[in-house]
Amino acid sequence: MPQTAAAAGLIVIACAGLAVVLARLQGKPIVATKAAYEIPGASGELAETTVYARLLVEAAWLVGLLVGVLLIGLMPAMGLYMFLYMSTAGKTPWPIALIITISLWIGFYLLFVKLLHVPWPPSLLGDMLPDLREWTGRLI
Repeated sequence: MPQTAAAAGLIVIACAGLAVVLARLQGKPIVATKAAYEIPGASGELAETTVYARLLVEAAWLVGLLVGVLLIGLMPAMGLYMFLYMSTAGKTPWPIALIITISLWIGFYLLFVKLLHVPWPPSLLGDMLPDLREWTGRLI
């Protein structure tokens, strides 16, 4: 189910991106519509380069998360990502970010490892150090 939802989301994003590219190629202006609940002028005040720069920064964070999952495993990478993102991009004081991260990570661990018994995909570090994988309960 999560893979199906992710695939559907990627298809929607790809279709929206394709629509923007085709509109640009045809020379049509791209008109942004706003819902009634959106604050007028909130997104219109940013330059296009600022929007794309922020998009690249967020994409870099997500790529970093995916590389972390590949290298050290999903649960450790998720904890590291949460802490680093909150403390740097979110400008949350690091003690608060650490408390939030530890609380959420313990909740995720209890739910997915202890209650649901989710098998985690192997990581490169766990493949290189099988004893570490066993010591961490197959989280790495």
